[in-house]
Amino acid sequence: MMLLAPVALWQASSAHLTWAIGGALMVQGLVAHVFVDYLWLRVSRLVGATLATVSISLGICMAILCDLALQKPNVLSFQSVVGASAITVGFILVHLGSGAVATEELQSELVAEMQSEPAAEGIAPQTSA
Repeated sequence: MMLLAPVALWQASSAHLTWAIGGALMVQGLVAHVFVDYLWLRVSRLVGATLATVSISLGICMAILCDLALQKPNVLSFQSVVGASAITVGFILVHLGSGAVATEELQSELVAEMQSEPAAEGIAPQTSA
């Protein structure tokens, strides 16, 4: 991305880039990259990195659905239907395969968190005699 900075500056000089447009581009860049990466990190802690990464590809299927809703021409070509179907089937298979593992990991993290909270607050955990 840094390699393309001179090209962007050259294009901007010929396109009369204003401060408002430059600021809007910076905000959009922050939202599109930093915030989305943060959300991916949070989701990957909940469901696992593999499932979080595969779920990103569902954006392609969502784009096809949006194009259908907007009645764009030539949306349902053979390649797009096969590609969207393969992505959806792949997501379902990965979800089914990693669902049990992610659930067990989440349960063990929650149990460990619950056991450490009373000690952190100064309250001794109850023990049965």
